[in-house]
Amino acid sequence: MPSIRKYFIWSIKNLAIILSFIVIAITGLLALAQLGEFQLFGKLLFLLFYLKEYTALGIILMILIFFGYKSYSFNTKGNDLRKEFPKMVPAITFWLVCFLFSALLITNYLAANSRKFDCGRYDYTNELNGGIKEFQNQKYSIKICGSGTSHGGILSDDSPDLAELTITNDQGELMVKRHYVIVWDGKPGHEPLVIGDDRITYQDDEEQEDHIIAMPPSLVDRLKAKYLF
Repeated sequence: MPSIRKYFIWSIKNLAIILSFIVIAITGLLALAQLGEFQLFGKLLFLLFYLKEYTALGIILMILIFFGYKSYSFNTKGNDLRKEFPKMVPAITFWLVCFLFSALLITNYLAANSRKFDCGRYDYTNELNGGIKEFQNQKYSIKICGSGTSHGGILSDDSPDLAELTITNDQGELMVKRHYVIVWDGKPGHEPLVIGDDRITYQDDEEQEDHIIAMPPSLVDRLKAKYLF
């Protein structure tokens, strides 16, 4: 009968099969996306990559279902699962810890980005150097709204403020949408937007780094704004 080591190797091989299938599927979508008549596949692939946290949760669920099915098949083929299960425990425990840890990271990320924005009450546009800006003789409107938490003062809580930055052109078409974290009471404090000749720089306090938006907005930013928001 298989040993603990063989069951662990078996789990790795099966996981490799699943990952290979995912790689083949993504490669196929990429190939189809290059053909003009298959634009839907390109949009689907873009959506999967952009919503990578939900995609990762779906992959984890599929892997768990796959291993559950394999265990069921093992039992129906006449094997005594009760005797063999103790040998499977180390491999099951290892992968379960990996999956749970991954799921925890993903769900924490989703929870942190699930807040609602209130542009009526928490409009930071003027405070953070938004408004009407001109790039290459084209005018754009930059608006920054918050979720309303931790805006300084004794009544604020310790939660960071999740901000939503949107950019529209002079026809009112949404061109860019970005989410980032503001910590108002941090040191030396949250910096306003930096407006350059061909870019906008904003500060994400959660990642402790600056991010750049190319102006005029790139094709990727326009696709995100058009199909995902």
